[in-house]
Amino acid sequence: MKLLEYILTELLKQGLKRIIIHTESMHICDNVNFEGFFVTKICDERSMGYVAVGMYEESEQPVAIIVDESKLRNLSPAITEAYYRKIPLIIIFIEDRHLNNIQYPKDMFKMIYNVSAEGIQRYLNIVQQVVVMSNQNGGTPILLGVKNYNQDISLPLYKGKSEMMPYMLPKTCNYIDKVTQILKCFDASNVCFFVDSKLMCDVLLQYKIEGCIEYNKGLLSQEGLLSIMVGSSIVAPNKRFVYIGMASSAMYDINSLGNRHIAENICVCLLRDKKNYLDTIKLTCVTWNYDVYSVPTEHLQILADKYINDKVANPSIIEIL
Repeated sequence: MKLLEYILTELLKQGLKRIIIHTESMHICDNVNFEGFFVTKICDERSMGYVAVGMYEESEQPVAIIVDESKLRNLSPAITEAYYRKIPLIIIFIEDRHLNNIQYPKDMFKMIYNVSAEGIQRYLNIVQQVVVMSNQNGGTPILLGVKNYNQDISLPLYKGKSEMMPYMLPKTCNYIDKVTQILKCFDASNVCFFVDSKLMCDVLLQYKIEGCIEYNKGLLSQEGLLSIMVGSSIVAPNKRFVYIGMASSAMYDINSLGNRHIAENICVCLLRDKKNYLDTIKLTCVTWNYDVYSVPTEHLQILADKYINDKVANPSIIEIL
């Protein structure tokens, strides 16, 4: 049995069933039998990490990501977000160099392991317990570096500090009234809101709704939140997911909206800002079979009711005028 296939077999035994693979890394898995796994292929590594975060948020089941060396750096923001959310991601990194020679911020990985073809006996305990370890202390990303993945298995432990950085919310928001109106229109027990961190503030956190409100908790940035929502929507097709954000923030992550797994349970509500990306987003999403609307907030309730009651056939982009 090849090294990579052995690792995946052990993960399956431990209950890990969801794997995300970059489309350009599929050749790595030519000899791997994925029976028993739910495999999602994604073409942008910046997005795939956030999709994994969203999958875990909905399923509460660990997720593995398989990437090669050229893709790992672009996963950094998503892994940092997973670190602060205490999410057990297992990054299987197909490497050409030992991980000892690569430095990572302390708020990405608490545990980093090298695995190579030699010394399989020294390595068995790690592989057989990696899912358990990723769930320790509430959950944490683990990096598993795999060298000679097409053969047989070695590993030093990275001993980084694990203190948490406090998350600080912005205290001001110029769009509180509009965002509050959107929340009221879509508010239902089966709706989960994903709100751009630029728009989050104490007022919104205190606003009582039936559903849930999600926002980036690690990096106070706009990057990756759409991808997290996409991951959540894949795992929970019966729920409704509403993104609320500035068009310029959505533009950072627009590639995630083109994922072929997206269904009609996604609705993206966007506010126009000075960077004027909204027209580009609308035109792009039309080509991806989204329903695109431009409505004032006072007319939003009609669209919201259709969406909540599952009377739409496609995912939606709504410009809030």
